[in-house]
Amino acid sequence: MYIRQLKCFVLAAEYKSFVRAAEKLYITQPAVSHQMNALEEELNIKLFNRSNRKIELTDAGRHFYDYAIKIVDMAEIAIRETTLIDHNSRITLKVKFFATLQEDCAPMLVKEYREKHPQINVILSQISPPLELLSNVIQEKNSLLIIPEDFIIGMNDVDFTFLYKANLCCVLHENHSLASRKIITTRDLYNCNLIFPPEEAAPPYNLELRSFITNIVKDFRLLEVSDPESCIGLINSYMGIAIVPDSSAPKRPGLMSIPFQSDITINFGIAANKDASKVMRDFISMASRIYQS
Repeated sequence: MYIRQLKCFVLAAEYKSFVRAAEKLYITQPAVSHQMNALEEELNIKLFNRSNRKIELTDAGRHFYDYAIKIVDMAEIAIRETTLIDHNSRITLKVKFFATLQEDCAPMLVKEYREKHPQINVILSQISPPLELLSNVIQEKNSLLIIPEDFIIGMNDVDFTFLYKANLCCVLHENHSLASRKIITTRDLYNCNLIFPPEEAAPPYNLELRSFITNIVKDFRLLEVSDPESCIGLINSYMGIAIVPDSSAPKRPGLMSIPFQSDITINFGIAANKDASKVMRDFISMASRIYQS
């Protein structure tokens, strides 16, 4: 007994016609008759009463139909779900985030998504390219980028989904002379070493911040570093202060973060190309629900 025989039997029983069953299965009427004869012979049961004009189920046929339709339905569900799992197992979602002192958002979202979609391969990676390369990163297949909104201003082929807003804070060593402050102002930064990323790799809000401080504080020393670990190393060595979004402040022994008085706020979210795939849309929807709750 085969699934195709049972499907053929179910259709013949429902349409009361071997001809109609054959049309639905795109086979010939003699092929249907042959399969029904083979099924009855295998079961040693008469399933149909046949006449010149139509066929009718016997009592045994009606009883068998109740089980056959369940088997056919379950087989079709199994095939659909197995095909979907096989398809999803070949999908890789790339979640990338811009280099910061500490990134909690992207790892948390990837963990949540993996728990809900274990069949999807998710790759989490950090990037720090020049700004002009970000569009190329976003256009990669199944690629999402968790970044400040001002990174993608002017990119017409990119959609941005807002997640959360961050304020600026100063990251410094716990023994720094400013460590006792409740809030740090621009004028407090006189004679301080300030750590910034190089201009070619800095987010727009960082360039705005640098310009803002330069216009007010004339006497400070600028240290440029291109990676987060070097920045943390300088802070740990009492060699400078970093001003970063409060969501990116590192939680490490010996370091502390203090709010920085500024009107600059940063909108963080997910950048994706406008033709986002379903797996990308699912990730974005999940992220939105988490941050809106």
